[in-house]
Amino acid sequence: MPNIYLQRLVNEQLPYEIRRHAPVWQMQDAANLALDCLLVKSLLLHDQRTNAYYLILCGPEEKLKFGKLANLLATSRSQLKFASSEELQRIMQTVPGKVSPLILATASPVKVLISNHLFDQPKLGMHAGTNTETVILSYQSLIAHLNNQKITFYQQSPV
Repeated sequence: MPNIYLQRLVNEQLPYEIRRHAPVWQMQDAANLALDCLLVKSLLLHDQRTNAYYLILCGPEEKLKFGKLANLLATSRSQLKFASSEELQRIMQTVPGKVSPLILATASPVKVLISNHLFDQPKLGMHAGTNTETVILSYQSLIAHLNNQKITFYQQSPV
């Protein structure tokens, strides 16, 4: 079955590589994979005050600082929660372990926040609808893809 998310990258004429591997459900599962890229951690958060959803993209070792993030989003720390499995299914049509910016629907209401630590990385790795493949692309290609898909994003460090 063709991967619709990879087809988007092809249609957008964005270069990428694919690396196949055993299923990766959590970042630590990928620790021993030789992928020659920085793996991107994708975390979906829900602001319960505004009912907004944010996809946080950061490096595998970065820890989310909820206070800093709440300040950035002009909300309360107590209102920011990780999205539940049900919310992941409803908002992104996916399950934990398969969250990725590449699977966001065109013009998705989910806003993407990108850590400053990703800006200067030559190669970023992320899933595209399956956790048995890593898509490797440049930071510039990721930004071009988000723009092409009309997805709102912010290049700020939420961690």
